[in-house]
Amino acid sequence: MRFYKSVFFVIVLTFLGCNKARNPFTIELTNLKSLPATIDSNGSHKATVLYFISPECPLCRGYSLGFRKISESYAGRDVLFLGIVPGNFYSEIEAEQFKVKYSVPFEIYIDKSMLLTDYLKATVTPEVFLLDASGQIIYSGKIDDWAAATGVHKQVITHNYLTDALDSFLKNEPVKLKHTQAVGCFIE
Repeated sequence: MRFYKSVFFVIVLTFLGCNKARNPFTIELTNLKSLPATIDSNGSHKATVLYFISPECPLCRGYSLGFRKISESYAGRDVLFLGIVPGNFYSEIEAEQFKVKYSVPFEIYIDKSMLLTDYLKATVTPEVFLLDASGQIIYSGKIDDWAAATGVHKQVITHNYLTDALDSFLKNEPVKLKHTQAVGCFIE
């Protein structure tokens, strides 16, 4: 007999009220085997990158190789990379096909309830969020400046927003740019 376990992750997400008190909460996602996966408070990674993706979004497809290289370059550096498919427009099978086709080296989860999507205020795919161990947003927005606008791509990337933020954060230096406006396929 096989026993299936839920997968648990270590992201602390907090609401900051008027009194600045922190109230951790748990968000349940679905893994690609249709099992519940929970993001809850624990904080065992120095940084977590949440990569919001849509299997049909051309920009997500276009970023797949570059983002895979970014995630692999931070292997062993206490950074957790997770893919998040917002909503229930895509099945676990479609998300798995995207993962296999584009050789995504990290886990992908589906946020069917859109609780995580709404909490982080994610609006498009691809969009990234860099969180510290306590769940605070360190950086959010574009991966880099390759996609200047929907359908407009630069030949040469001149700003690597995510890796700049990650490098500064991991060196305990201030992150200079905390937010950029992501472009891509709208999350409905």
